[in-house]
Amino acid sequence: MRVTQEARTASFLAVMGSTGADHADQRHRQRLWLLFWLGAPMFMGLLLGWAQAGSARLLDRGPAVLYVMSGVVPSWWLYGLIAAGLRRFVPRLPLTLVLLLAPCLAAFLLRPIYVGRKALFGIPHIDADYPGLEAPFAMLASYLYGNLLGIICFPIIALFFYSLLRIDVLRWITHIGASANAGAPQSATLPSGVLARLPLRLGTDVQALVAAEHYLRVITASGEAMVLYRLGDAIRDMELAGIKGIQVHRSYWVATSAIAGHSRDGSRMTLNLVGGLAVPVSRSYRQALKVSTGL
Repeated sequence: MRVTQEARTASFLAVMGSTGADHADQRHRQRLWLLFWLGAPMFMGLLLGWAQAGSARLLDRGPAVLYVMSGVVPSWWLYGLIAAGLRRFVPRLPLTLVLLLAPCLAAFLLRPIYVGRKALFGIPHIDADYPGLEAPFAMLASYLYGNLLGIICFPIIALFFYSLLRIDVLRWITHIGASANAGAPQSATLPSGVLARLPLRLGTDVQALVAAEHYLRVITASGEAMVLYRLGDAIRDMELAGIKGIQVHRSYWVATSAIAGHSRDGSRMTLNLVGGLAVPVSRSYRQALKVSTGL
């Protein structure tokens, strides 16, 4: 089925983290996203190449810039692909660990490329010597040391974009093509706030919100997703979207329509949602829950 122009527009806005139909804000987010994936590695490559850092000191300045940039930029993109894969297939890994693991794992894939690149530019390849280390550990140290720039810079810069600029730099990579089969016409009014950050397949029938470090776990009737968002902001988005619910814990919000029942174990109270999720209820929120739902 052919994807309509409205569906494609909604998909693009959703995966790039739009906060609604504000196109100026969308363009700003897109520029920041491109700054991370193009600007940051190109700037580092230009700077290190111009300084003729590392093995680039054996080349003239022009070839040195090309040599360094041909390594830094593709490596940066590979870090992102690996990090996006870790987030998709191991979603419970903390964000910081994902960003640290990605360049470490990439070091093994990049090793033959680095050696071939040196040969292309006429630079002799000499493995570093690590006295006192057995062969496998010496090889591991050599691989990681050769990728040290990425291991240090990638997580630091990515966390800067996440924490201060609030741009989920891995979002588009992780969800690219997620709406390829979305053939149904979309509403002219696009979802806003946290709802706009969900893959289209999840819909907007939110059942629960769960805070998890920098992320928010959004559970709908069709599945769940992890998005970069604050719980307090998401609760306000639910109110604006007309989704009735209540916060029952400092890390949990539930839609009242999703509450199937509750259970008690001594002084502990738990809500049972229609999807099977068990949500703890803090004592400080019980009175508000009783007033709202009668439980």
